[in-house]
Amino acid sequence: VEMREEIEAMTAGDGGRPTLEKTIFLVSDSTGQTAKLLLSRLLVQYGDLGEPRVRLFAGVTTAAQLTDLMEQAEALSRDLLVFATLVDPKLSDLLEQLAASMDVRYINVFKPLLTSLDSWFGSSARGIPGDCFEGPVMTQSAVNTEFFRMADAVQFVQQHISGLNRQDWPKADVILVGLSRVGKEVAAGYLAQRGVRAACLSVAPGEALPPELSLLRQGKIVVLAMEADALVRRRRSRIAELERRAAPSFLESGYANPERVEFEVKFLADLVRRHPEWLGPIDCTYLAMDELCAALTRELRLNG
Repeated sequence: VEMREEIEAMTAGDGGRPTLEKTIFLVSDSTGQTAKLLLSRLLVQYGDLGEPRVRLFAGVTTAAQLTDLMEQAEALSRDLLVFATLVDPKLSDLLEQLAASMDVRYINVFKPLLTSLDSWFGSSARGIPGDCFEGPVMTQSAVNTEFFRMADAVQFVQQHISGLNRQDWPKADVILVGLSRVGKEVAAGYLAQRGVRAACLSVAPGEALPPELSLLRQGKIVVLAMEADALVRRRRSRIAELERRAAPSFLESGYANPERVEFEVKFLADLVRRHPEWLGPIDCTYLAMDELCAALTRELRLNG
């Protein structure tokens, strides 16, 4: 009962989604960073079902540690999954043996991957857990909070691209505003990996701004801009990709016309001047995605 209450306390939050009556033991022989990152990507696929309870067991490097946590798993065996990222072959084999004898469902993600890589390299993996990681070791409660914040942010971005679900904008950490193909959706996805809830809105001449935008607090809207020549190239690449795939296109005639794009760039600059409460614009023309997201993070931090 005590452990169950601990798990529930760690997974409690204000995300508003229901908690599943399922538990995942996240088992790592290092800090658990890789394990929680991988599991968060997978859980996004089942986000509509709610959040399972997750408990992280980091630094599992001995048979005694593994046996102890598996005994705990056996006590909660119903609707429990052991999700492991063990690289030590001895611990990996012990996990299989314990799971079979205790009837505990498990996945050891790295074992089939390392087996395939061993075959390809013609050499055995060293079995050294996270030897290059130099970051801080987080507490279980901090890991659990960060874990679900990241998973929630990924799902939020997927549901709020292209101006969708505007009623949820007050829940966003940032609204990325810019012209079509400036890179808002990619930047939003990148930010989500860092637990930032981002929504996107494309603006264009002749289209009224949604009223929901004016209701947001100052410091939440960030404008992304790009030089006209670079934007023309991006749009032409998009058109060529759609044609190559023989996919239907809903793009307007002249979407990549240089004169039209130049007009849109000037329109955005004028829009920014009329909205001094907006942050930016951040010029994306020569920024790699990690550089852009670093600039976005700095902007939000300075104005948060």
